[in-house]
Amino acid sequence: MKKDKRKKEKFIDDGRVIAPMNVDGMPWYDRRKIKTGENYGENDESGEEERSDYASLSPEGKKAYRRETRRIIRGVLLYALPFVLAFVAVFAALIFFLTLVWK
Repeated sequence: MKKDKRKKEKFIDDGRVIAPMNVDGMPWYDRRKIKTGENYGENDESGEEERSDYASLSPEGKKAYRRETRRIIRGVLLYALPFVLAFVAVFAALIFFLTLVWK
């Protein structure tokens, strides 16, 4: 007896987004296309993130933006500082050890 092979159904595109390809860093990335919920793949403007342009900020808003940016950068540098110091210390210890061995 032969087993019945199931016929593969033909794929019909219904327009749903399964995996969004709007990835930061890609040439086609558009941050205006950030959408959430069921209407991700549709063209309505209801799901867009609201962003303010730096040029449209008031002088006080620009100062706050710059202050916040500096705080973020400072935090990142302070977070990375122990790792950098550890790397430099290990490298210095390695150089010191190698100069003692190859004298």
